[in-house]
Amino acid sequence: MRAPISESRNFKIADEFTALRNQKENLIATVALFRKLIKSATRQDKPQLEQQLVLVEVQLSKIKDQLHDR
Repeated sequence: MRAPISESRNFKIADEFTALRNQKENLIATVALFRKLIKSATRQDKPQLEQQLVLVEVQLSKIKDQLHDR
């Protein structure tokens, strides 16, 4: 027997929310890792790491916005 449409839709929304939350946590950990790498990086490597950090922070910001919109 299939679940009612509204119930299956709720499960889908909950799954999407959980996936976004997990992505957010992974990106937060990635930001922390990049910051540690930047502290110990050589002068030559720092600009590239900082640029990658900005991209990760932008992605994190987008996910936070999606979570707040729900």
